[in-house]
Amino acid sequence: NRFCAASNNRTGFLCDDRATCVLASQVCDRVSNCRNGEDEQEKLCGDLPRSLPGYLVFRCSNPMYWIYADQRCNGMNDCGDCSDE
Repeated sequence: NRFCAASNNRTGFLCDDRATCVLASQVCDRVSNCRNGEDEQEKLCGDLPRSLPGYLVFRCSNPMYWIYADQRCNGMNDCGDCSDE
């Protein structure tokens, strides 16, 4: 399990070093935040959002839309219908 709590207790992804916790929204953003780049691996990022672990994803009320879990309840209408707030 790679779930961790990142800054401000937001949902994160635990790197292989078991010390670095990357914000959910920094996974599959084409920037390696983990030392070994495991946050950008094909098996994780190949088929978004299906390839992501469920804890990293929040599904909006409109099933066509999803956001990263750390973007939920952040004061911004990321889903477009306020279902994330």
